[in-house]
Amino acid sequence: MAHLITVALLLGLQRSATTTTTTTTTSNVVIYVNSVTGRDGGDLPAAGSSSSKPLQTLRAAQAAARRALRQSGAHQGVTVRVAPGVYAPLALSALDSGTHSGEVRYEGDLGAIISGGVTLPPSSAVPPSDPIFSRLPAATRAGTRRFNVSGIIKLTEAQTVSGSLQLSCSSGRTLDLAVWPSNGSWAHTGAVVGTNGFAYPADASLPAKAADINGLWIEGYFVFDWFDSRIPVTSVVSSNHTLYADTAAANYVKKNGHFNSEARFRFLNLPELLQRPGQYWLDGATSMLYVLDWNGGNDGTCVVAVAPTVLSVSNADYITFSGFIIESAQQAIVKITGSSYVSVTNCTVRTGLSGIEVTGGAHVAISGVEAMELGGQAISINSGDRARLLPGSHSVTNCTIHDYAKVIWCYHPVRPLSYKLYLLPGPGGNHTPLACQLKSAYYSC
Repeated sequence: MAHLITVALLLGLQRSATTTTTTTTTSNVVIYVNSVTGRDGGDLPAAGSSSSKPLQTLRAAQAAARRALRQSGAHQGVTVRVAPGVYAPLALSALDSGTHSGEVRYEGDLGAIISGGVTLPPSSAVPPSDPIFSRLPAATRAGTRRFNVSGIIKLTEAQTVSGSLQLSCSSGRTLDLAVWPSNGSWAHTGAVVGTNGFAYPADASLPAKAADINGLWIEGYFVFDWFDSRIPVTSVVSSNHTLYADTAAANYVKKNGHFNSEARFRFLNLPELLQRPGQYWLDGATSMLYVLDWNGGNDGTCVVAVAPTVLSVSNADYITFSGFIIESAQQAIVKITGSSYVSVTNCTVRTGLSGIEVTGGAHVAISGVEAMELGGQAISINSGDRARLLPGSHSVTNCTIHDYAKVIWCYHPVRPLSYKLYLLPGPGGNHTPLACQLKSAYYSC
């Protein structure tokens, strides 16, 4: 697992993790949704009114909930019950707000998935037969499949390398960008050359042709042991195993004047680096995606994240989401902005650049969430009045984060908090279980 999982909190939490959304609902409208048997439209009063006449999409259920809120003056609660199935992303605004006496609840049954991904079935893959085939490692050519993703993925090379290209298999496990070393270890920079170069290990799996270096990046801890950066490589001299990086993309190189020797780093983003099952490489010139088959009993299906965000709640109040798997986003999977008394409970968030981001608002409760297979922060709280050190009264309780790559400790306490975060190692990972006490206004772990 080559992804960074962090949790960041910025004056968003209060001392006691007891923030809950308590409503007094006098009566409740129930709307049923089933992606398989449901039907949108038709008889509006009857559509979605029972499990035998469900709606098909969350957007239709959202429209029905808005009608119910208008008719009751938002004094009547609305519950949307979602059957197992895959549903499209959803965006909620002030029009979707409930009230203290009439909360809006979206409740997912086991197997209800809200996804921002497009599925690439195994039948759409073909074995590599183009000029790239000869560049693949001989040992992995037979297991590498090629998908045509033109019209599906529109990302720059920098976005792909930075993690905006989120891929997963049918089990929800994230696929990793092609990397060397491929065994989870790191190489180390050798002798420093000028202001933007250094020697690399002679056994690195780099192409022999200089033209094939196009698209090569390096990722490493070139200055700080807690901060990694990704930089494009401009040229490689294979005769003496020296590379030169784009210094314009590396401010820290300018600060220090040169790279540091013995810094941890690795190579990214070439077909020659496809050496481990579960890795991928995207040829930006042809929009061909190369995936090295993974182990673990998956059916060969590949899911590509195409939505920036899967669930967004903006300036809305008194809304709860519970029981869903929310997956496949190019950015944050869940974004909650300027909202109050919004809860995300007993959900799984997976396969995104980050998990849940809360900005502004008050009394947002994240509880019982499983965050996994993410490329960045798992749960981020950014709220409160920083100048006066007043919290936003948000809470994060009983959440688990697993299949992470590393733990980062940084910054010093500004205002003490009392929260425990439990991290569980991924399968085959080299991390031990960790319980860490969060004690700063901005803390990553």
